[in-house]
Amino acid sequence: MENQEKIMMMPRIGDMAPNFEAVTTKGK
Repeated sequence: MENQEKIMMMPRIGDMAPNFEAVTTKGK
């Protein structure tokens, strides 16, 4: 079950990755 949760969260993190990266670069 834990594996399924990670798989479901993976796509979510990937979708936010571009936005998160832009925020981190701006903050840096």
